[in-house]
Amino acid sequence: MWRKNKDKLLTEEDFYTEYGEEEDNGIYDLYEEEPRYKKVIRTIILIIIALIIMIITDIIFITRYDKGPYFAIRTKVHEDGTEEFYGFGYKVIKYNQGNKQELKLGTWSMTYTNDK
Repeated sequence: MWRKNKDKLLTEEDFYTEYGEEEDNGIYDLYEEEPRYKKVIRTIILIIIALIIMIITDIIFITRYDKGPYFAIRTKVHEDGTEEFYGFGYKVIKYNQGNKQELKLGTWSMTYTNDK
């Protein structure tokens, strides 16, 4: 319900006849609000794609270029300087022993070996 004055109550029909109909260019007909579940699904898919890109980037840089890991969290530093990193579904051990300096990529169950 629309009000022109405080004492006169107008219906929607009266409002348009009294104030003139709005010009319809068809712009408002094209836009419909997207359902909430579609927004949630799209967000989840984008997060999964971002995680996959992060994992693939780490794996490529570790295996080909011996760099990184860029998207893993360092969890442990051993006395000899060796570092352990955990990523999404993988583990990286960056050996920094005197004669052994390398990167190893594996699953979370991979263990650190001290080869002195």
